[in-house]
Amino acid sequence: MGGGQKVQQTNPAQAAAANAAATQSAQQATALSQQYGTQQQQQYNNLFGTDGKSGAVGSMLDPSKLNVTSPTGVYALQNTNADRAAATQYGQNAGNITAAAQQAGFGPGTPSGFVQDQQNKNARSLADTRGSNFSTATTNQYQDALNNFWKAAGTSQAQGTAAQGGSLQGNSTANQTYANLYGTAGHGNVVQSANYLSPILGAAGTIGSAALGPGGIATQAASSSCCAEGTLIRTGLKEFTPIEKLFEGARVFGLPENDDDPLVIWRPLAFAMKPCVRIETDEGQELVCSTDHTLLLPGGGYVTAKESLSCSVRTRGRAVKVVAVEDAGERRVIRLHLDAPHVFESNGLLSEE
Repeated sequence: MGGGQKVQQTNPAQAAAANAAATQSAQQATALSQQYGTQQQQQYNNLFGTDGKSGAVGSMLDPSKLNVTSPTGVYALQNTNADRAAATQYGQNAGNITAAAQQAGFGPGTPSGFVQDQQNKNARSLADTRGSNFSTATTNQYQDALNNFWKAAGTSQAQGTAAQGGSLQGNSTANQTYANLYGTAGHGNVVQSANYLSPILGAAGTIGSAALGPGGIATQAASSSCCAEGTLIRTGLKEFTPIEKLFEGARVFGLPENDDDPLVIWRPLAFAMKPCVRIETDEGQELVCSTDHTLLLPGGGYVTAKESLSCSVRTRGRAVKVVAVEDAGERRVIRLHLDAPHVFESNGLLSEE
């Protein structure tokens, strides 16, 4: 790109207020991130303790603390009621044994091995039932306590995970807002583009209403795209054309949201010899262009090709990172003139005319 887009702020006070508002938004996102981070730590302490082993989960992992030796509370009451019912039932059984013996001709004081054996069996059955009642009560208490523990642990874990997500989101929002305000770290001279505003900053960003001239129209110098011959330009959803073969009136695709209304080249191509660089991304895209050619940033604005090393730049689908910027010498480059918003795809990267 030749010249680079410049924006003249016609209302510095409004621009300063917009920057202050965006900075406050970033600070609030940072504070929210810290708040979620604190909540996440609290949930971790609930589960594992500050020492990593004394919380609820740490205690449950100690087998000696899982034993229930006798029922308590409502489980003890249930056990008592079951024992009472058993005592009543087996008391009735003992009476029935005695009555049956008398009807058979055995007097109350007459020893009888058979009758005594029946009474002993009845007493043993009562003892077995009481033992079963005790076992049932303690088992139910243990299982309910264990289930409630895991429900609480699961809730705590879910809350911790949600807090972690909130913390990361708040931090990401703050970082993106700061990036929109100040550009990529190490590239403080990047000029924001009036044609592609950040979706986060909107009118409150560095290039907001304060950066616009009368009637809301940005004041900017003439600009041009400067890609080397052989650069593939998207001219259809699945079509690409070398830049030198384009012509006045050709249709060019840029931002995906504008696919229904492609841009049109409205002036003949202009050729020139200019110093160039070759840039390469971490996903393999390569582009030879003039040193001042501009690439879109994910959060809005642009960066020049010569300053794009380590920057994230946009494709139609996602952001990629520039991993190499090399001198390509003086090359023959080609200039495009497009309808607004002046964005086109060059070798897979979104460039700004």
